[in-house]
Amino acid sequence: MEVVPFGGFERTCRLVGSNFEAHLPLEVGPRVLGFGPIGGPNLLNVYQKDYGIKDDGKYHSYGGHRLWVAPEEAGKTMIADSCEPEVEEVDRGVRIASAIDQFHTQREITVQVSPDGACLVLEHRVYNRGAYPVELALWAITVMVTDGVCVWPFEDHVPHAQKVLPSQPLVRWGYTDLSDPRWDLGHEYGAVQQAQGESQKVGVLVPQGIATYSTKGHTFVKRFPYVEGRSYPDFGVNFEVYTRGDMLEVESLGPNERILPGNFASHTEHWFLLENEVAPAPGKDRATWIRQVAERSIAKIS
Repeated sequence: MEVVPFGGFERTCRLVGSNFEAHLPLEVGPRVLGFGPIGGPNLLNVYQKDYGIKDDGKYHSYGGHRLWVAPEEAGKTMIADSCEPEVEEVDRGVRIASAIDQFHTQREITVQVSPDGACLVLEHRVYNRGAYPVELALWAITVMVTDGVCVWPFEDHVPHAQKVLPSQPLVRWGYTDLSDPRWDLGHEYGAVQQAQGESQKVGVLVPQGIATYSTKGHTFVKRFPYVEGRSYPDFGVNFEVYTRGDMLEVESLGPNERILPGNFASHTEHWFLLENEVAPAPGKDRATWIRQVAERSIAKIS
């Protein structure tokens, strides 16, 4: 395990794939603080105000990638991860686990480079360390840097005469303004531009299990599962995007779980980097592009 300084911390695990590198802090977490091209820019937003803060038992934003639980409830969702976690080296990666919290749950992320080096595999787990069942959904949040665009697919267009029932939910929050020019809800795709402005958020059921974020001349690709027939939080969505003036979050959610004592729930993401490739301008090319990226990335996972 290569240990190097990164993001204000003296000890982070550096993992290297075929065209990307990732950094995981070993002093706080579980978190991922860095992901981007080898030797290139970090596509994850790390907050300088939280550089190097540790061992105080308080919640800090830090940035990067984190594991929360849904539905959002301040005391239960925003558990402090500023103390030193459990760390175990595994094949092609590392397992990092928090301490057991006051709700008797424990959060863990195992991050590994795939055998062919094509992607980063992140298995998120929440363990029930208590005496009674707990109900929650795993919520994996990746905070991206500014000046980018997030794109995800909608279901394929079907003429009204062929299908009269709805195909997927699109969920808004009380502060969501779909007239904001940052939104681009196009034909067979959705997108939002990160730029200055008030907070915006939507949730979508994305059966294709993909969302992208293009910035700094590259594209971050997040693949995540959809389990047909399971219920999902926030009116039934497995993908959410949140943005404000200083960042954008690409978020995936697992189904609602009832975790028995001693058991755990798991949610896995696959991250890819498309070097020197970004999403096209709004329009049909953007819809074609996100479909092609989905096909290319799922072939590598398979």
